[in-house]
Amino acid sequence: MNPITLFSLIAANPLSKRAIKKLLEKDGETTRLDKLLRAYAYGKDVDGEFKTLRRLIDAGLKAFGGKEEELKERLRDAYWRRGFASVLRGIADFGIRKPFVPGAPFLVVWDLTYACNLRCKHCYSTAGKPWKDELSTEEALKAVDVLADAGVTALAFSGGEPLIRKDFFEIASYAAKQGMFVSLATNGTMITRDVAEKMKECGVGFVQISLDGKKETHERFRGIRGIYDRVVEGIKNARDAGLITCISTTATRLNAHDIPEVMDLAEDLGVEWFMLYNFIPTGRGSFEIDLTPEEKEELLRELWKRLKTTGINFMSTAPYYARIALQEESEVVPTTSTIRGLKGG
Repeated sequence: MNPITLFSLIAANPLSKRAIKKLLEKDGETTRLDKLLRAYAYGKDVDGEFKTLRRLIDAGLKAFGGKEEELKERLRDAYWRRGFASVLRGIADFGIRKPFVPGAPFLVVWDLTYACNLRCKHCYSTAGKPWKDELSTEEALKAVDVLADAGVTALAFSGGEPLIRKDFFEIASYAAKQGMFVSLATNGTMITRDVAEKMKECGVGFVQISLDGKKETHERFRGIRGIYDRVVEGIKNARDAGLITCISTTATRLNAHDIPEVMDLAEDLGVEWFMLYNFIPTGRGSFEIDLTPEEKEELLRELWKRLKTTGINFMSTAPYYARIALQEESEVVPTTSTIRGLKGG
């Protein structure tokens, strides 16, 4: 029998689905499934209730060409186990579908506030003042509970500028304690050394800081003079605090000429990530500042070249970045979930 067919049959078996759902029930602070996967990852004995799941794992490895030792190494990471559990929940709830439907989103991006200290020309949310019905601290903590109980793997706080909220650290810390990987998208102007250390202490693992060009370009693009040096200092502070640090740039006609030099700066500063955002004309952003397809292609090929030749994750939200990788005869198709260096507990 074809290995994929066998895997599908085992996954569709009511006994398999029932076993997965049983293991997903809470057992203390975590689930029985998490405990069993952790024991399996470290080569410890697992009891009989793992038998059905083991059959499914073995069939999946055979169907998709995986290696058991590599899977075990991955499952030693708490966030990877959480994502794996979401895959199993998806199999139990929805079966094998194309495209696959997990039990919960792997990533939720939460615009925590629409308050912002900048006036960016491309802002999709037209941020500035907070909305009158933004969640209170208590409501936000309840929302975190809902996401955690659903099995969300990673929670990214965005905005607006999330650091403007005085309760940001309380909310982020609570999310981290619920087992989700916590990240932050920020303009970087508020990241002093103390703030960076506090972010690290409260469980933020990844910080994405916007930088769209050299000083004049960036400040014109972001609408406020005098912020460039603060942003660069914020990047350094995040890096020095041990946070996985990403420089993000949105590609438009207003800043495309500076983007290679921002890539250079990412290499010079030694950040782990550079993310090139595909501009979406909404909010303050207009179609007039979008790049042509040829200009986007040129930037993405430069991005790909640097991904191959440096230790930095030079990535993009543009879906056709994967097509460029295939055209370059790559064995690996880059996606925004290809992550170097993310580690769970």
